[in-house]
Amino acid sequence: MLHRPVSGVSGTAEVLRAWRKAQLTERMAWAGAWTDTGRVWTREDGSALRSAGISERFDTLVARSGLPPVTLHGLRHGAATMLQVTAGQPDKVISETLGHSTVSFTMDIYASVAEELAEAAAVAIAAFIPRRAKTVPNGGEMTAETRQGLSAGTRNPWSPAEDRGFEPRRAARPNRISSAAP
Repeated sequence: MLHRPVSGVSGTAEVLRAWRKAQLTERMAWAGAWTDTGRVWTREDGSALRSAGISERFDTLVARSGLPPVTLHGLRHGAATMLQVTAGQPDKVISETLGHSTVSFTMDIYASVAEELAEAAAVAIAAFIPRRAKTVPNGGEMTAETRQGLSAGTRNPWSPAEDRGFEPRRAARPNRISSAAP
């Protein structure tokens, strides 16, 4: 059986105490028929919940709520992402919170970039790249493809370096390979 500490989030301890009290009442009502699994969340008789039943019930509640569809497992992905990106928690904390044995598993499988953050990153990159082109690649002929790209507002990657905010390249380094035969 898996045991993990519960963090002191506001209200969590009170909810768990109330549930424990309700569970003790059920235990007394079932008397000798109570199954002591040692679990916090059980059926009325103390027996373990079926994971499929939990997922089915959750899906029903989500559908009734009118919220966008999400699975219980999807909530784990969301929690990992929010802990990492929004709350800035260390990867080790996230891994232990989710009960994983390695940080690499958590980061490879669960952590993903929230769609809104990915959009914000794309906007930031786009703002950095100038959209105006001044020259044609290699001073060559304006092809239909180049003209179409320039009219669409795309940046000409062959325009002078200073147009992109970079310093132009200085003279090339001399070849340091000796031409003398060994």
